[in-house]
Parts: sequence; structure tokens; C-alpha cells
Amino acid sequence: MTNLEIVEIVHGLAHPLRLHLAELIYRSPAPMTVTELIIATGKRAPTVSASLAVLRTAGVLRAVRQHRNVLYTLRSNGAGEIVSALLRVQDL
Repeated sequence: MTNLEIVEIVHGLAHPLRLHLAELIYRSPAPMTVTELIIATGKRAPTVSASLAVLRTAGVLRAVRQHRNVLYTLRSNGAGEIVSALLRVQDL
């Protein structure tokens, strides 16, 4: 992973809701749908969708369409390591 990729991921995570969405996906044993993320966060669909778009563009998430659903997972182990590190710092 390049320095630029790391910076883009950290920038994408630099908002409380986006970090929370990444955390939910990171901790989930299976890919998550937009509906599951809306329910888990209590936020409106447009807000969650916009945040997911930023996370996809930043290289944090991968989105795969399956029938009528879009399933979200972390894009790479590197993205997962960055999310994990930020969560450890958050717990200090």
C-alpha cells in the first residue's frame, strides 16, 4: 500500500459517521447491506448512502451488487488494519 493510498483511506474515514460505518463493516462476520447499515446507525438513507460513496471512492470499501442489494465489505486487509488502528486509538 502506498503512502497516497493510506492518506486517501484516512481522509475517507475522517468523519464520525464514516468511521462508524467502517467499524460496523469491519466487525461484521458477513458483508452488510445498506439497509442493515441504516438500521445500525439510525441515520437516514441519503446520509448513509453519501457516506458509503465517500468510503468507496477513498478505497475503504468494496460494493458488490447481489440481486436487489448492494453488499459492502472492506476493500483490503490494509483498509482493515487502518480501521482497526483508529478504533484502538479511539479506545485509549
